[in-house]
Amino acid sequence: MRRMKRWVAIVTALAALCVMMGAVGCSSGENEAQPTASAGEVADRLKNGITFVDQMSEVDLTVALTQYSIDEQDVAQGKVYMSTGATAEEIAVLDATSDEAAQRIYEALQKRVERQREDFEDYVPAELQKLEDPVLEKNGVQVVLCISDDNEAAQALLQG
Repeated sequence: MRRMKRWVAIVTALAALCVMMGAVGCSSGENEAQPTASAGEVADRLKNGITFVDQMSEVDLTVALTQYSIDEQDVAQGKVYMSTGATAEEIAVLDATSDEAAQRIYEALQKRVERQREDFEDYVPAELQKLEDPVLEKNGVQVVLCISDDNEAAQALLQG
């Protein structure tokens, strides 16, 4: 009887450990933590913390979402800065309404970068370097796109 109680205690402890390990260990590779700063704060931090070649102007969110082909229903809040069009420089920080919406936004921003590559290939080929590896990341329900000459600075600003 004593062995049986010990065996049950060990099995129960192992089961609890497995449950805890499973909860801690599942990660999809993207940062799943919820954003600590609002979309506007993050966008402003990027705009003010990076030197842009072109003038960056805030774009009405509804206009930007149309340009990105993003459904307004997927966005809780956001802020977008675009250049004059002479460069590919751009900042978009969008807080989605759900994880699924965040994934759709992420994919739409990926397509935006692809279209920009095609547009700038013949128009201003020098801009292609910015579009080769822009900062595009999903942090919980917040999706960030930053196209600039300084990805390291953008990454550092996103971490802080």
